[in-house]
Amino acid sequence: MDYRDKLTDWDRAIAKLDSKMRVLIPPGCGEPQALVRALCARADRFRGLTLVSGLLLTDYPFLHPRYADNFRYLTTHVMPGSRQAVAQGSAEFVPLRLFDAPRIFSR
Repeated sequence: MDYRDKLTDWDRAIAKLDSKMRVLIPPGCGEPQALVRALCARADRFRGLTLVSGLLLTDYPFLHPRYADNFRYLTTHVMPGSRQAVAQGSAEFVPLRLFDAPRIFSR
């Protein structure tokens, strides 16, 4: 199998996700903005899909109230784009050292 055989489109990739799963969104400059947009565009597939990230540099589109039933958001870094959601309880702040993240989020 070569590299081209591993390529897929967003519909097929997101079809493999289940609402009981956790999706790790890499933070900062590694944020996969196309993935976030694709998840939001297909949000109706999910009921409580957990998104986990730290510092994001975009506007947190998945925190829009229209996605309240579709996504659950856990963050290790509260930024202006997520501050209101954390304060209102629609996102959760998980204080931890990055060293502990694999142990905490793998449960």
